[in-house]
Amino acid sequence: MNRSNNSSQIILRLNEITANIYRSSFPPLIIFGLIGHVFDIIIFTRPKLISNSCCNYCLASSCVSIIQILFGQFFRLLKGGFYMPIPVLWWCRVRVFFLYSAYLASTTLITLASADRFASSCSQVKYRRWANVKVARRLIPIVLIISGLSQSHMLALFVVHRDGEKECWAPRHSHYRLGYDISFLIVHGIIFPVLLGTFGFLTIYNISRRCRFDQQNGPSSLRRHRIRDFQRMTLVQTACAIALTLPFAVHKLYLTVTTFELKTPETLAWELLSMSIVRLLWFFHDSGAFYIYSLSSVKFRHELFKFLDEYLPRRAPRHSHYRLGYDISFLIAHGLIFRVLMSIFGFLMIYNIRQRCDNDPENRLSHLKCHSIQDFQCMTLVQTACAIALTLPFAINKLYRTVIIFELKTSEKLAWERLSMSIVRLL
Repeated sequence: MNRSNNSSQIILRLNEITANIYRSSFPPLIIFGLIGHVFDIIIFTRPKLISNSCCNYCLASSCVSIIQILFGQFFRLLKGGFYMPIPVLWWCRVRVFFLYSAYLASTTLITLASADRFASSCSQVKYRRWANVKVARRLIPIVLIISGLSQSHMLALFVVHRDGEKECWAPRHSHYRLGYDISFLIVHGIIFPVLLGTFGFLTIYNISRRCRFDQQNGPSSLRRHRIRDFQRMTLVQTACAIALTLPFAVHKLYLTVTTFELKTPETLAWELLSMSIVRLLWFFHDSGAFYIYSLSSVKFRHELFKFLDEYLPRRAPRHSHYRLGYDISFLIAHGLIFRVLMSIFGFLMIYNIRQRCDNDPENRLSHLKCHSIQDFQCMTLVQTACAIALTLPFAINKLYRTVIIFELKTSEKLAWERLSMSIVRLL
């Protein structure tokens, strides 16, 4: 009996951890992923880059990845984090079709971008002619069509499994499911990462060879800088493609291979937890494309900074009531009002849970409710303390610099102010 109770508590705890992984990690993953892809679209549509064939592939990949985030991560958050599945067969098929079609198209376009860089670095004209905007704009729709056709079987063959998770996938105990999971592992876990790494290092080899050939002509320093840039970008791309994709593919194949085994509820709970972790890594590969690929390139970073310099609003004039009023309102809103509201709602929630726990006549779920009280207390205290400690110093420092702006300051005092601002801005 004690063993059964311990097993039930372990299962509840594992399911709670799994749900918390989805709740805590997927919202920032979705938000930062959408922001990153919007930045990618801005970068690759810049006048200097839109005429580049490689950037056209990256632009199309970013647009497709937005579809994957919306159809994959958002509904996975509802299902895994808030237990809100949509077990409608036609919707499940359409959602999975768009998710995996977009993922295949995005990965293929990134690989074509790597191949395009290799072609542009070749000395032979027969290879360089493939690094052309016209070629890229013809290949992109072909890739999208082939990706959709290759995943179209999902619209007819996938089913909703009537178990606790209500997962939409290929039928269990079928060679079709085993074959698809094996092909997914081979294509996304092996072939695409190998192609990315191969084209990347061949590009580095071509640039290095041209650098040695032109060493006496002067631009060797620029070439060496490009080599280092490509080396860093290639290593980051290849390592992330393997580390973030392979665990998900291996785990899906493992679930398919072991589908005939009888598993205890505790084993199933551990599998759900491990799947949430590898799924998080898999989704991060697409949400983090801007931070993995674009920010690892010096050229792309420069274009982003140029855009921000051109279009971001300028700072308010130093000697203005508008600046003073804005800094005061910023301090009141972000340093006081929001923090007070956060703590009030948090402690009111704790009070309501305590009241429901005390009014429970049969003392049912008391352990779970007491655990919820402790969890909410800890979360509320941490949220309120962090919000005050990390936001208030920045707001006060901004207001301080605005108030004393008319004072004459020494160079040393200005240096101390810049140092303090860097510290509170970091917070």
